[in-house]
Amino acid sequence: MDSPLDRVLPQFAHSEVHAVDVSASPERVWAALHEVTVAEMPVTRVLTLLRGLGSRGAQRPILQAFTARGFTVVIDEEPRALAVVAAGQPWHPRGGATVAVADVEAVTAFAQPGYVLMALSFGLESLGGHAAGRTRLTTETRVHPTDPAAARKFRRYWWAIRAGSGLIRHDLLRAVRRRAEQAATTT
Repeated sequence: MDSPLDRVLPQFAHSEVHAVDVSASPERVWAALHEVTVAEMPVTRVLTLLRGLGSRGAQRPILQAFTARGFTVVIDEEPRALAVVAAGQPWHPRGGATVAVADVEAVTAFAQPGYVLMALSFGLESLGGHAAGRTRLTTETRVHPTDPAAARKFRRYWWAIRAGSGLIRHDLLRAVRRRAEQAATTT
């Protein structure tokens, strides 16, 4: 399966990919992805509290939390692919400045020094299987700096948070799987 981020941020300095198989149809997984909240993600709640980001908005769907922080949805192909993107300085306390990037063309054009382009995608692949369906949900994160200074700052930051970032992605995938599988068994 091709990554949605191949169309958004084909060149990148850092990336991570995580996936989970879900016993539910792509439509149910898509709905769960749009409904899941930080309150359903225990590891994420702890890590955001440790970083000093608090628990405000824990009841808000996670995708709304991304857009509230300045991310823009640049791919929305229900129920196959979703991608969000922003330019930011995440190495600063509380996440630093975030600049909204309007669309895929703006990602390509963004060159303001001192930032990294940050893209996150979700890809859903039908695996067929039993009556409720099976879906592979994959999330990918890609980051690309705009200049050497941002590259150095982000590299140090990535070294410090990469393990936590992976835990958050796994936490998110598990929460989506729980929600989608529960919906599949109640209907």
